[in-house]
Amino acid sequence: AHLTDPDVDVGLAAARAVIATGRHDSALPALVGALSTPRRFDAADELARLGDARGLAVLQAAVRASDPGERRRALGMLAPLPAGHDALVAALGDGDPEIRLDAAGALLKRMFSYDR
Repeated sequence: AHLTDPDVDVGLAAARAVIATGRHDSALPALVGALSTPRRFDAADELARLGDARGLAVLQAAVRASDPGERRRALGMLAPLPAGHDALVAALGDGDPEIRLDAAGALLKRMFSYDR
């Protein structure tokens, strides 16, 4: 019932709880609805981690935003995802040195990560 709560934070919390149970399909409407709110990054992150193209599209658009804070936040969410590789490579040429460093660090982490 909380998935349809008018408070976006409540809906997102309910969606995360449902996802944790392994039944993410019922959480999708709440997440997609939150994409048009100030909490769009949180919703996009959840959707992207589920492999949903709508979440990936929001994050990939945000890494090209004019606001460096928005680019950096989106890049951080894309960094651990396989679909984030191209965004990390592109961010190496970003005008903001902190974003370039974040991208380089994330790429190095990918290169040197291994399973134990």
